[in-house]
Amino acid sequence: MTIKHLLKPRKCPQCESIAYKVLSEKDGFEFAKCSKCALIYVPNILIENAHISKELVTKPNVDYRINSPKVARIKTVFKFLNKYSNNKDKVSILDFGCGNGLYLKFAKQLGYKNIYAVDINSQAVENARSIGAKSFCGNLKDWNLPDEGIDLIVMDNVIEHFENTKETLSECSRILKNKGIIFISTPNIDSFIIKMLGTAHRHFGGAEHLTYFTIPTLCAICATAGFKPASIKTALEELTITRMLNIVLKRNLLDYDFDSSEYKEKQSNAPAPSKSSKGNKIFINIFKFFMIPFDFILINMTNMFKQGAYIDSFFIKDTQK
Repeated sequence: MTIKHLLKPRKCPQCESIAYKVLSEKDGFEFAKCSKCALIYVPNILIENAHISKELVTKPNVDYRINSPKVARIKTVFKFLNKYSNNKDKVSILDFGCGNGLYLKFAKQLGYKNIYAVDINSQAVENARSIGAKSFCGNLKDWNLPDEGIDLIVMDNVIEHFENTKETLSECSRILKNKGIIFISTPNIDSFIIKMLGTAHRHFGGAEHLTYFTIPTLCAICATAGFKPASIKTALEELTITRMLNIVLKRNLLDYDFDSSEYKEKQSNAPAPSKSSKGNKIFINIFKFFMIPFDFILINMTNMFKQGAYIDSFFIKDTQK
């Protein structure tokens, strides 16, 4: 199936060059490396109304899965924020691309009063409002938030979706206080697993994922908006022994304080476990316990060589000369 009639050209989102080398192709989308700045991106993207086309349907949805790596990432963000300021009455937090609202729920549980959310998905925005966040459905630049009013911006698996990345980061810089924090988590195109699988990896999807970052290219594009790196690590989410075991057993959902209604419904409708399944669960938990040291070594080795599947990065706005 050809989709060329649904595509429009796009300059490099970092340096705006039009010179690139095509690295691979998948589902009608090209993945290219900028000849000038080495950023990997999709040079021909869907036109704005392509989502209503019969040839190619893309529907933004809200992912209600709650897994242990996601929870660990959220905890890391608020631990970092607490070093910046522990005044929960004054600190303001914006969840950019709020999705299922886990960051918002966690912030509310911790006692933060000023929480904001923006998303293009109306379901996500309604969910954010039900949590108590001041919310907006649409693009951040259309919200017209005041200058330098936000202390923390969270962008968890969002930046790779932007068509105009520099423009969006500039808007983030405008609304973020000087010395404020922006947390960005995005797939690591330089990771071992992505190098091994190539375009077969689930992150390669030209309809939604428009830009693919390494640590250097992420730092470079953030620098254009006045953001300086404060902490950058890679997260190993797909290759730990316990994680793979959870996936194989389809037990990757974590029963947490703020689990989704969808998960609660599945749990309530699930049949009562048999004696044999209880025995298997005990054995599996024991096995996972003994695998923890191996996972610890694997995670630390991966972070040492920056080979995790995700880049988890904290940047500080520093516009003072």
